[in-house]
Amino acid sequence: MRFTATSLALCALLFNWPTLDAMAAPPPGAPAAATVHIEIALVRAGHGDRSVDPALSAFAADLRALPYERFVRVDSKSVATTPGARQEITLGSGLRAVVTVDAIDDSGAATTLSLYRNDREVTHTTVKRPWGRAQVISVGKEGEDMLVVPIAITR
Repeated sequence: MRFTATSLALCALLFNWPTLDAMAAPPPGAPAAATVHIEIALVRAGHGDRSVDPALSAFAADLRALPYERFVRVDSKSVATTPGARQEITLGSGLRAVVTVDAIDDSGAATTLSLYRNDREVTHTTVKRPWGRAQVISVGKEGEDMLVVPIAITR
């Protein structure tokens, strides 16, 4: 039997090809995927006495930038996730958020967010915010108040 240089090179390549397990595992000493937290709330924003619910302290600066004086938490959640993982988060008043952290770096995170109210899509957007700063999205009215959703990614 006669082997050519090409056939010998192909055999060497096949026998030295990494297994699927070796390809899926990160190299030794490589950092694991970074875990971040999605902080999200459903808030009633209205007029009247100036107050921010103490449970909303993580969002206070971003809420105060809105044209309302009073902010009351209806519901809030914190979910640990990694970039690329899709998270579904159910909040009160028929609101559901579908969130994917697309990318993170030293300055902040880029996130794709879809909000559904009673299974109807209210918004679909991509936001990039500094760590701990919230994007606030209006999701409609409830009585005289507005319902807003602040969302922030924290480390």
